Amino acid sequence: GTGIPTLKLQSSQKNLRLTGTVEQTGVAADFSIDVPVEIQYAKGAPEILWVRTATDDKASFAVTLKQPATKVQIRPDFLAVRK
Repeated sequence: GTGIPTLKLQSSQKNLRLTGTVEQTGVAADFSIDVPVEIQYAKGAPEILWVRTATDDKASFAVTLKQPATKVQIRPDFLAVRK
């Protein structure tokens, strides 16, 4: 069976340009999944950027932000076991 992937997010912000990668481990080589990257701001609601992981280990993303991000993370409840 397919296990639950281990996901690792790396990101950097320069001015209003956010770039990063989502790396997955612990799953079959052909496994891919849409991962919600949550971008939090000092003001306003967080934004969700969906990043599709690839069969090679890292999926990269780049986005222009409306304002500087205060936190960038994989949405915490994403890999919680769903019943």
